Amino acid sequence: MRRKWLVGAGLLLALIFVFTHLPEKSVPQVCLRGTTDKSRHVIVYGFLTFMLLKGLGAPSSQQVRKLFLGVVVIAGLGLLDELTQTWVGRTCSLQDWLANMLGASLASLTAIAWPADGPNR
Repeated sequence: MRRKWLVGAGLLLALIFVFTHLPEKSVPQVCLRGTTDKSRHVIVYGFLTFMLLKGLGAPSSQQVRKLFLGVVVIAGLGLLDELTQTWVGRTCSLQDWLANMLGASLASLTAIAWPADGPNR
């Protein structure tokens, strides 16, 4: 089960980097209609963090370490994503990165509270 979460996180990360590195006018606007740019950052990075943490499956005694690891990893990936967007004519935004971190933080707390998958999954 953990492997599925990690594969899902890897696929989502790939999609994030593909869509955020296309010129803005080329990105389809069909997903998440009715949301703001910042709420999309919170939602997408929240899902990414949640899937990463579920894939790591840290024992409950390591919950604080799990939370910290999830946020730090996603913070680095979000920063890399923002900084490299300038290569394709998009803007690097502190507000976008902060929205990414809000999503990562909320998802980390959710993943810790979520029932464990069990030791052999």
